[in-house]
Amino acid sequence: MPGPLVGVRVLDVTTVVLGPWAAQTLGDMGADVIKVEPPEGDTTRRLGPARHPGMGAFYLACNRNKRSLVLDLKQTAGRAALLRLAATADVILHNFRPGPAADVIQAAAGLASLQTALVGEPRYMPTIVADKTSSLAVLSAVLSALFHRERTGEGQAIEVPMFETVVAYVMVEHLYGETFVPPIETAGYKRILNRWRRPFRTTDGYLAVVPYTDADWRAFFALAGRADLQADPRFRTLESRLANIEALYEELAKIIAGRSSAEWLEALDRASVPAMVVNTLETLLVDPQLEATGFWKIVEHPTEGTLRVPDIPTTYSRTPAEIRRLPPRLGEHSREVLREAGFSEAEVDDLRASGVTSLGPGP
Repeated sequence: MPGPLVGVRVLDVTTVVLGPWAAQTLGDMGADVIKVEPPEGDTTRRLGPARHPGMGAFYLACNRNKRSLVLDLKQTAGRAALLRLAATADVILHNFRPGPAADVIQAAAGLASLQTALVGEPRYMPTIVADKTSSLAVLSAVLSALFHRERTGEGQAIEVPMFETVVAYVMVEHLYGETFVPPIETAGYKRILNRWRRPFRTTDGYLAVVPYTDADWRAFFALAGRADLQADPRFRTLESRLANIEALYEELAKIIAGRSSAEWLEALDRASVPAMVVNTLETLLVDPQLEATGFWKIVEHPTEGTLRVPDIPTTYSRTPAEIRRLPPRLGEHSREVLREAGFSEAEVDDLRASGVTSLGPGP
């Protein structure tokens, strides 16, 4: 069976990561996604290492399962062509209003300031978390609207603002005491805003150890041979641990430093206490779990050669998602898409001659 969104057509008139990643996921689910690009292409085509111009790593990460159509929307004929295409589409994604850079949203939504508790000053997270979080919100909104249309036959306009989306994301746990009016505590989840809450050094590396429940902590104290901590009233219950969390995590760091990562992993696994090795970007490529599930796929792109791509994480028992198309070259499908929308060969040639569209490399 094809993917769950087979038969749905999406016009992806977005740039950078937020919109393109959401549209890619719709394509992964089976939708026919048409990426509408200006003559110079999406800006991500020039971001990151590349074997050929216009096929940068950023672009390759966000644009599989799509067809590329060039339209110059600054020209009247380009806008008219887009409206003609819209009549054939179920979803149109766009971000025509200039959006602020992702690091500006991190600052505005409080993400950057959260780092102050850990490193003494605001810092950006070293991943484009605002774009990717908002992208998931776009995906959820589109799927909800499609479901509504299936029930009622009614379409609608949707707006997913990045600022409000990321604020909602941040404040799930950090609204905290300000949940109540008047507030009964300050904002900020104290367990997370703790300089000792981090991967801990072992004798030969680093390990993430995260006891959480009462049973976890009892098991950990027993493994560590620390009956004194088990009996300490500061650490006996969830409430008392939270009130003394900084002292508790400082003790945890000292204890973990006494054994190797392998020794701790074996002991903690037997005790069912959450713990994990600290992967790097490089070790993720050979992670045993990801190797067992076949997450990293090696594919042959017709122009870019051998590429490594992540698999589609979600599985469907009846309608499996599939990587059907690798990221297209700029304008690779312009003629094909325009002809499907009813444009004649002469009309396509006129659009090409006027610079409204281009037909990509090759014959």
